[in-house]
Amino acid sequence: MRKRTYLMVFGLIFLVLSVVAPAVIAQFMPDIFTVSQPIVDKRVTVTRVTSNGPGWVAIHADVNGEPGPVIGYTAVAGGISANVVVAVDADASAENLYAALYEDGGEEKVFDPAGTDLPVLVREQPVRKRFQVTGNETTLRGIVEAGEDFGTLAAALAASGLDKTLAGEGPFTVFAPTDEAFDALPADTLEALLADKEQLSAVLSYHVIGDQALASADLVAGELATVQGAPVSIAVADNVVTVNDATVIAADVVAANGVVHVIDKVLLPPAEAAATEEAATEEEAAEESTDPLNIVQTAVESGQFPTLVSALEAAGLVDALSAEGPFTVFAPSEEAFAALPEGQLDALLADPAALSALLQYHVLSGQVLAGDIVDGMNAPTLEGKPLTFAINGGVTVNGAHVTASDIVASNGVIHVIDQVLLPPAVDEQAEGAAMAATAAPTPAAAGATSADLAGELSDFSTLLEAADAAGLLDDLSAAGPLTLFAPTNAAFDKLPAGTLDALLADEAALQNVLLYHLLLDRYTAADLIAAGIGTTAQDNSLVIFSTRGDAVRVNSHPVIQADIEASNGIVHVIDSVLLPPPGAAVPVEATAPTATPVPTATPVPTATNTPVPTATNTATATNTPVPTATNTATATNTPVPTATNTATATNTPVPTATNTPVPTATNTATAT
Repeated sequence: MRKRTYLMVFGLIFLVLSVVAPAVIAQFMPDIFTVSQPIVDKRVTVTRVTSNGPGWVAIHADVNGEPGPVIGYTAVAGGISANVVVAVDADASAENLYAALYEDGGEEKVFDPAGTDLPVLVREQPVRKRFQVTGNETTLRGIVEAGEDFGTLAAALAASGLDKTLAGEGPFTVFAPTDEAFDALPADTLEALLADKEQLSAVLSYHVIGDQALASADLVAGELATVQGAPVSIAVADNVVTVNDATVIAADVVAANGVVHVIDKVLLPPAEAAATEEAATEEEAAEESTDPLNIVQTAVESGQFPTLVSALEAAGLVDALSAEGPFTVFAPSEEAFAALPEGQLDALLADPAALSALLQYHVLSGQVLAGDIVDGMNAPTLEGKPLTFAINGGVTVNGAHVTASDIVASNGVIHVIDQVLLPPAVDEQAEGAAMAATAAPTPAAAGATSADLAGELSDFSTLLEAADAAGLLDDLSAAGPLTLFAPTNAAFDKLPAGTLDALLADEAALQNVLLYHLLLDRYTAADLIAAGIGTTAQDNSLVIFSTRGDAVRVNSHPVIQADIEASNGIVHVIDSVLLPPPGAAVPVEATAPTATPVPTATPVPTATNTPVPTATNTATATNTPVPTATNTATATNTPVPTATNTATATNTPVPTATNTPVPTATNTATAT
């Protein structure tokens, strides 16, 4: 009788009532995503922030497992903000920190957490994430910022944008002029440099040797090529090193990514060659101008992107991408355009509106260099929907590999990619959603008996038994909305010998495993692809969504039946049991090698996860062709750092987890 009862309850929850397209989500749900990281130059980076309006990201120290005092904060705008840098008091840091989202409810530009700037709540819980501090590093940028004699140099680096370069991987050798060295420049020279970003960048990069960390013992007479391009001359006499006409007055200040040598003069690169003596026409003069080229001019001048340039012209975007910007353009190569299905490029060129939307999906507002990209970063495009980045043997965007990076133009930067990125077909999905909304749902058979329901769920008897043993049936019958990844009996049979029995004998561990299959919101297959990551009911652990071929995948495991509608959510059938990341209370047998990948200490999503263009979403009715080499990376069951997984044996009832936001998905996914 007991089995008959829970079969009835579980079946009523997840029995298919109809296949209905998801409602269009009007806005993003507030959320914060962070990863384990060192404090670098008294800064931490919040990978992604989603806010419905202006607000603040505050960093709290950990005090006895709870957020303590605020040690740093910064303002964020509404929408999705990627790679948010927050300056913190490194001396007040702890082994773990919390990133929390606050609303801007008081005086503008004034953070007042004790007053009107209140924490943002989702389901009555504050939006915050705990992350581990893995170290405390000082880069070349940090050396300059902390030096008492480098105030002018620090300001100049920030004004030129080269401070980010000196915080990069390196290694670099920096000849750092003191404040007195800048003061010794001719009158008005420094002001003129600060007013001319290009010239300032050239002067500062003339002080940097790339790809080498040269100690004073490594400096020998001769020339060294600088990042600016022109060489500097090194001389050594009586143990005194000179660089051009500047003397090294303090040497070997070591940073995490290089070394600094302090010099007493500012180095100036050689003057530009004199202009040609012959007069030239205005057109020739423009062509010979030393002014940097904008993004469109750079693409034309390189000769690498004839199809892209033609597409920009056909879409009427040349003027837009020639504007001040800055912009970041992910430029498909000629091979990428050639890989499109036959006729698709011609169709796009004949439809300026669709072509414009596709091209804008390749453009970010703001300059994002390759060194600024972190694993799992999302950033909104000019088209509106976000791109997702991963670092897995190189940078990828929506699964496309960046084959050449940091082609700098006057109004931004170009990165070359090996695939054309296809945005979700929002208009088609919205039309389908409207049609589906007018259709009457197909009800379950009237008077269905428990035997009927058991027949419908005949392949899930092990899951039903586990849910009953874990005491989760009441939670699964809650109002929802919920999303359940339902393993089949065959999926449980694939577990290592003894694992299932050990789970059934350990209620807390069983709860952890089953809650890891549950999201506290409703996600269709299309929503999963658009989100890329999801927060489970198992202590806010993350699962990763991607596509491979025609299948939607969760933590690399395929969804074999998608979008089964229920009265309180939606079910996706999977062919493997998902095991939570390390730190959850799971029996030893459950941690034996299984289909679940080993965490890789990288943040989410993986190299090809989201937002995958709807061309790869087999749940849509539009079957838009996809560029060839789509998602090739295997999803890693991360990126929750192990230190942040605080799962305990008291993991019920279902926690009110803050949900990973779903970008405004409008996909009319149907069960396949």
